[in-house]
Amino acid sequence: MPTDLSRGPADEVRAPGFPSIALPKFELNTGDASDAQPERATFMRSQSEPSTKRSLAIRTVSSLVALAFFALLLGQVSVHDRDRLAAKAPAFKPLLQAICELAACQLGLPREIESVVIDSSSFVKIKAEVYKLNVTLKNTASTELAMPSLELTLTDSQDQTIVRRVIAATEIDVLKNSALATGSDLSVSVPVSVKLPSNSERVSGYRLLAFYP
Repeated sequence: MPTDLSRGPADEVRAPGFPSIALPKFELNTGDASDAQPERATFMRSQSEPSTKRSLAIRTVSSLVALAFFALLLGQVSVHDRDRLAAKAPAFKPLLQAICELAACQLGLPREIESVVIDSSSFVKIKAEVYKLNVTLKNTASTELAMPSLELTLTDSQDQTIVRRVIAATEIDVLKNSALATGSDLSVSVPVSVKLPSNSERVSGYRLLAFYP
């Protein structure tokens, strides 16, 4: 026979032959959940503020270091290519001059030996131990260039070197303090005194090279 369970008040359960059982009361907090401020969130916020400051400081220092390295690299490039930069951008010449004063360098004409061509040359004996070198230099660059030096090599019948002589631009009056103009040809005649070794063959040929010391 099924037991008839009847309910009395909301906090009791009655059954025949059994004493009443009081049920515990539960109250639900229906307040606004947004009013709660978890302590953990406050702790995390207080811990994140120093971390953010450290990150900002690290980024600032890294940026300053990168800027310093960039400035150093720019200065090195400016010193190395100072002559070419001054010729290509004359407006920067005062700045390059100031950099050279700090770096103890000199500002001059560009040196592009690949743009200097020996258009023609001849080597003629005038008298004993005296020769004349005739040479025509051509500038194929888009800017004027510094005057190069010349290396003269005298050879024997076997094309072996007998004497090698370097002729600096400062040794030639016409070349002293001058420049190779853009697209121009410059012809010069240089007397060369050569004293051959006593056991050497006579001069049969020569080689001529333009270079920047």
